[in-house]
Amino acid sequence: MFGLSEQCGRGQNISALLPEITKDLWPTTPNNPADDSESNLESNGAFSADSLNEKETTARRVDGTTFPARLHIVLLTTDKETLYALFLHDLTERKIIQDSLEKLAYVDRQTGVPNFAGFMRDTRYAIEIGHKPAVMLIDLDRFWMARTSFGHEIADRILSAFIARLCDSLPPECVVGRLHQERLGVLIPTHGSLERIEEPLYKIRHILSHPFDIDHRITYITANIGIAVTGNRKEDAADVIRNAEIAAYQARIQGRDMPVLFDAEMHARLVDRQQMETDLRRAIFLGGELRLAYQPIIEMESGRLVGFEALARWRSPRRGWISPVDFIPLAEEAGLIVPLGNHVFLEACRRIVAWQKFRPTNTPPLFMSINLSAGQLNGPALTTGIRRMLEVTGADPAWIRLEITESGLMNNQREAISTLHQVRDIGIGLSIDDFGTGYSSLSYLRRLPVDGLKIDRAFVAAMGQTTEDREIVRTIIRLGKIMGFKVIAEGVETIEEMEALRHLRCEYGQGFLFGRPLDPESAQKIIIDGRSLCQATE
Repeated sequence: MFGLSEQCGRGQNISALLPEITKDLWPTTPNNPADDSESNLESNGAFSADSLNEKETTARRVDGTTFPARLHIVLLTTDKETLYALFLHDLTERKIIQDSLEKLAYVDRQTGVPNFAGFMRDTRYAIEIGHKPAVMLIDLDRFWMARTSFGHEIADRILSAFIARLCDSLPPECVVGRLHQERLGVLIPTHGSLERIEEPLYKIRHILSHPFDIDHRITYITANIGIAVTGNRKEDAADVIRNAEIAAYQARIQGRDMPVLFDAEMHARLVDRQQMETDLRRAIFLGGELRLAYQPIIEMESGRLVGFEALARWRSPRRGWISPVDFIPLAEEAGLIVPLGNHVFLEACRRIVAWQKFRPTNTPPLFMSINLSAGQLNGPALTTGIRRMLEVTGADPAWIRLEITESGLMNNQREAISTLHQVRDIGIGLSIDDFGTGYSSLSYLRRLPVDGLKIDRAFVAAMGQTTEDREIVRTIIRLGKIMGFKVIAEGVETIEEMEALRHLRCEYGQGFLFGRPLDPESAQKIIIDGRSLCQATE
């Protein structure tokens, strides 16, 4: 064990072999053997033995190398003398196994940096010793595109290269960890000074500004960065990491590639948003809280009612009326937009079927415009659902128009266009909503199976301000007529706007001037009334 022969070992100074043994391990008074019968050993009546001490220590071989060991010191007593017996167990193999297990438990195998458990342990220790650490969470943005484009192996190498750059560039006191597949953490000891965050943040953003070249595949990494700082030794490491995650989530919402520092209001907002998601899920699947409002669409020249736009409304028992501006994006983010969209489509179809019998004689069927989110453009599932709901309600596809924004078509153009062609084949009309505010181009417009345009309310409101704005509206109307599209101007609120649109020969209009969004009973009344919703002028 020590590299000594039996002969050389005799008379060897024990302190040279066990340098960590101190005087307090050599008791001067033996324990009373009667105190604990289980800890005593009688040997032929000559000795009484009492195990006095046990500890892990470092032993030294004669060649100077060391090894871990467990030391037991046993006191042997007789009437005449006291002896000490030392038993030593070499722990080298056990330590190797322990280190391997610890590495598996606390180190990310791919990158060699701490995993979530290891990073949590390091954060907890930094808090306990008073370093007042900050946790910077780096949430890689859309890294899944690298995996789908280059494959998992190349994407993993890109990620490893990014982590290697972080480890090489950041100050040595910083700890880089991989908390999740594409989520990293940086532990920064601030010692109470937020200025210590500036250098690591600058270097991280500098790394993100440069491309990665792996096997001639060049790509950039973008990230959302959230920062949380600690103030005292009582804070929980898990809470600090969670706060950094919340700040990174807020950074993703805000965009603009700006890091966000956590504050307590963020947590409150996130908890509220989570509760709102739960409430929305209940409203969709249990029913009773979602309503549809119907805004009239009129023929500009005659004022005749030609259809409605179905608009989702939500009245929560706890929150009251919630704006679509709040709950529609939440539904998209939470993966609830498809069931919400199906609810709206089904109810709107039922209404337009019921209302056809109330329209004046010798007038064309009313149509219903329904908004379609980009999240609903999921190919066969959309068309299958539409066919089923048309069959259940008995709605004629020609009575239904779906509206989608230009920006909603940009995420996956090929799949979106293919899906829209399938919808158009059913016989449903398609319109581009908020036309002119997105990515308008004639070549792109020609590829879309649409037959309608809706002029954004911002252009309508600006017509009376400058000649240029009026010409924009004129151009959109002319473009629509050339391509055979129905053109609807939305957001018409004044008689002057109505007259200007008539002068430009805009075919249809929608806005508060003709009617606000109505409940089903009120909408049915104006259908039965059959009067013009605006006064035609020469």
